[in-house]
Amino acid sequence: MEDSIYLTGLLAIHRRSRILIQLLDAKLAGDTLPEKGMCLMFGQEYQQAKEEKQKKLQEWCKRPGRTLLLIPPFQAGEVGEGVDWSLSFSGDDLKAEKGSVAGMVAREVTFLLMSEVPVFDRTLDHQWMDYSFNTLFNKRHSGTGVFCATTLPLWSLSLMDAEYELSKWLGRLHEHAGKVCEPNEAVEDKEIQDTLEPLDYSVLACIYVWQTTTPAALTQTLDSQVFPLFSFDLDWLITSYNRLSDAGSLQSGTLTELGLTQLQGCPWWGHAQQMKEVF
Repeated sequence: MEDSIYLTGLLAIHRRSRILIQLLDAKLAGDTLPEKGMCLMFGQEYQQAKEEKQKKLQEWCKRPGRTLLLIPPFQAGEVGEGVDWSLSFSGDDLKAEKGSVAGMVAREVTFLLMSEVPVFDRTLDHQWMDYSFNTLFNKRHSGTGVFCATTLPLWSLSLMDAEYELSKWLGRLHEHAGKVCEPNEAVEDKEIQDTLEPLDYSVLACIYVWQTTTPAALTQTLDSQVFPLFSFDLDWLITSYNRLSDAGSLQSGTLTELGLTQLQGCPWWGHAQQMKEVF
């Protein structure tokens, strides 16, 4: 990955840091967070931190080009500020694609991640074959960095011969954080975000799943479902389509490249991927 990897908090002074330094050429950050890059931190330290410190870490993640990744050890229960994630003990029969990072350390995993609205990357084996989760991430919108947690022990000796695979896995995860924008780009991105409402992102998800090009067609599709996943007032939906079109997210009712990028950067992306497989 282009950006550096940093070890922060207690991880920076723990013996497990030596493996990560050797594998990833990671740098020691201590309690000083960098301007950009990926920071690794013990999950248990985040869980036990005071709310003020958790909020400070969450605030750091808001800027693009920044990823905070919590890694084992964890403790059972809620992860903490900023997310609805919780951890429960895993079984002993976790399976992932052979040769994947998750597959290499599956026998060493002791926790599963749970969420009401899970956002994950299926291509990185964030989900076990039984559909439970080992990795989740939270990206507030397309212009922010990401906050992540993984129950995969990335410091495991099982990965000592998997430097390429681990670096690629982390790099792909960090891609969700975006890149640091030039000042004029950041202003333009913020202007687009300010024009959209939170529910507009759920409309983008619906368009991605059902490929409907008009508000009426989307309403008809949702009404035909036995248990509708969404319910939009038609007048509001027309306004939403217009707002998304003005922002460049839609063109003739179809998702643009910008619209897809916005969807991928919001909490609805994980659900949209799952729904597309079902419908």
